Amino acid sequence: RNLYTILDYVFIKNKIKFYKKKITKGDVQEIIKNLDKVFLKVDIEGNEYQILEDILEVQKNISALIIEFHDVDKNRDIIENFIKRFELKLTHIHPNNYGKLDKNNDPVIIELSFEKYPKILDGNVKLPNILDQRNNIEKKDIYLKFNES
Repeated sequence: RNLYTILDYVFIKNKIKFYKKKITKGDVQEIIKNLDKVFLKVDIEGNEYQILEDILEVQKNISALIIEFHDVDKNRDIIENFIKRFELKLTHIHPNNYGKLDKNNDPVIIELSFEKYPKILDGNVKLPNILDQRNNIEKKDIYLKFNES
């Protein structure tokens, strides 16, 4: 066994409830209505936009969210609106290099991480972080550029 398998096993083993199922509109509230401190991972291949309002409705129960957004070039306003309305802090953005680049050389698939109580690091932060890994190791990494607005 490698370290990742052991850590994955320990992490999952210590969870009270673990759900992995096909999620549709309305399911998020049903799954976590009586839970708190929920770590929610959303990777539903383009259907994430259908459950964003559901996530916002139960955000008080969520301690962390990792969500993959597809077709960013077509849904940028929806994503930005979600980020503004979501109370957790956006702590990480990772471009998924399985996707293509749009006309501005921005990734069309991104992964966002949010935390309720992020730990603020002191000093200079090196990006990309050592924990950042390419989704497709056969392809070059995508580097993000940011504009101040």
